[in-house]
Amino acid sequence: MIEGNGIRSTERMTGIHRDTIMRLVTRTGKQCVRFLDYRIRGIRFEQVQADEIWSYSKPGLSETPVKPNTAINTSLSQWTSIVNL
Repeated sequence: MIEGNGIRSTERMTGIHRDTIMRLVTRTGKQCVRFLDYRIRGIRFEQVQADEIWSYSKPGLSETPVKPNTAINTSLSQWTSIVNL
């Protein structure tokens, strides 16, 4: 979001409702896809390297419907790729 902040923290900083922020992010992402599909054509590459970024998260008790003092851990992963031209 804004320099690594989440949606709710962006909501608090800007005073804009999180649904509005999500609509803006979704619209911006779709426009980026359209722009890149239009502008990036005919690129030939020899190799593609894909890597996974792994993270670990423990949600707050207010975010999970479980008993207090119960350990819940979430594994998060994101794939990135590098293209060698």
